[in-house]
Amino acid sequence: MSNQINWLTCILAVLLAGCAHGDQRTVVSILKPSVADAFEALGQTMSAHRSTLRFDNGKIVNDCETYLEQRTRAEVDEGVNNRMVSQEYLICDTVSLLATAGTDWAEHEGSERFGELLRSGLDLRSFPSSLHQLAGEHPTLADMEHLAQVRVDGPAVVFELEEWYFKLDIVALADVNQDGNLDWLVWLIDESNNRMYSDYRVLIIENVAEHGRLRASVIKR
Repeated sequence: MSNQINWLTCILAVLLAGCAHGDQRTVVSILKPSVADAFEALGQTMSAHRSTLRFDNGKIVNDCETYLEQRTRAEVDEGVNNRMVSQEYLICDTVSLLATAGTDWAEHEGSERFGELLRSGLDLRSFPSSLHQLAGEHPTLADMEHLAQVRVDGPAVVFELEEWYFKLDIVALADVNQDGNLDWLVWLIDESNNRMYSDYRVLIIENVAEHGRLRASVIKR
């Protein structure tokens, strides 16, 4: 385990060095093109009409502005169809966090190994998901490879069964908590293929260059 942690720390240090240009508090690195486009056209992203999303207090939203306002007061309704619609609003949470972290963005090179770091280094017990119970015995996706197909795709990692799809996708790097260190913004896609269960969230992995296993938390809604 100590060798794995040392390897993880060294790889992180090399990869993150490419982001350490300028002021980390004002420059964010965006990996996902759709996020870069949305961040560049921030005003349009905030006001664009989206599918109707319902909150558990009965309020209905149709754009990022009203969604971000409402999520400070209530939770997204847990109805299956409503949860599926919530995937459309991941971009709202993401660009809002990026706008808080910085005013400019740059493309990041050298992110090909990020998905591998998620596979081998992210503690699945640190955030809620459909894999949380399994993570008691298999704390990383690498530990679950005997249970299902696990594949890495650049800055993303996918766990897939015949009836289930679970994806972690690093979409941007930014100093979200404004402590001077880069954090990862990760989209969680967690759904059954029959659509009876679905969950979509933005996760934050803080201070990814620190020693030890990576831990994620769900953004507060």
